[in-house]
Amino acid sequence: MNDFISIEILATIAGCSAIVTLLTEIFKRYLPQNIDTKWLSLIFSAIIGIIRIIYVGQFDFAGIVSGIINIFVLLGVSVGIFEVGKSMMNTFKKEE
Repeated sequence: MNDFISIEILATIAGCSAIVTLLTEIFKRYLPQNIDTKWLSLIFSAIIGIIRIIYVGQFDFAGIVSGIINIFVLLGVSVGIFEVGKSMMNTFKKEE
């Protein structure tokens, strides 16, 4: 149970997307409301993706290209989570 949350798990796509989603949720509360969460997700996806490239240590062409692809996958996952959550909240608000 000690290795449930480790650096290796956080370096996976699921771990990185969880980090991006958490950072976006935290920071969107403290920033002005006119900033779209998709831009925040893009910024955090790029930051986490770059950190992941450095952590994995693959600085060859294939490593950097796969890192860039992972950044866009992280962006898609985090934006998808927000859109699903937003539509569910709208549905719950309509029912009340």
